[in-house]
Amino acid sequence: MARWSALGVVLTEFTANAHAYLVTFIAGPAAFAPLAIGALLMRPVQLVLAAIPDQERPAMARLLGSGNYAGARHSVNHFRMAAGAVWLLTAIAAAGLLVWFPQFITRKGYDPSQALVVLGFFAAITAVRSFRTPESVLLQAAGQFRVLASVSLWASMVSLATTFLLLLIAGPVISLAGILAGEIVVTVRVRAVAHSWMQSRA
Repeated sequence: MARWSALGVVLTEFTANAHAYLVTFIAGPAAFAPLAIGALLMRPVQLVLAAIPDQERPAMARLLGSGNYAGARHSVNHFRMAAGAVWLLTAIAAAGLLVWFPQFITRKGYDPSQALVVLGFFAAITAVRSFRTPESVLLQAAGQFRVLASVSLWASMVSLATTFLLLLIAGPVISLAGILAGEIVVTVRVRAVAHSWMQSRA
């Protein structure tokens, strides 16, 4: 389990950081600055998605270990509701800052409307992650690290290939769609695996 868990973490972190390196190497460090705005504004969601599993994973493991699969599903739904609420509040606050107080976020030379597009991409990316993470934590609690690592591998390839092509064709901002594509691939697969796993034990 440790090997597959470590592989999953490495693939996730590599994919998350590869976009920044690709943009910097191909378009230059200045091109990454507008992208950082979206990442920073949606950062609270990432922090919540990293913190909640530390509490929910052991609870889900206990529920699964005792055969309480209905309780595990209930925990997944509560997790998703909490993550969704944090995402909604963060997205509203971030959009409000960029619309009404852009001078606090952007500097001269950067287009506020471009920052809104970047925020839209990152809002979509974090929304997909928020929707998927409860099932990912459920599978971790069930010890399905090999499956998660396999999903991360395929998603990494999709994300990196799409990001690279979009970066060359359409530029740094649109290249964020590559990250979104990878997140969607992970989400569809993780939810399918989690549903199948739970159904087999119903």
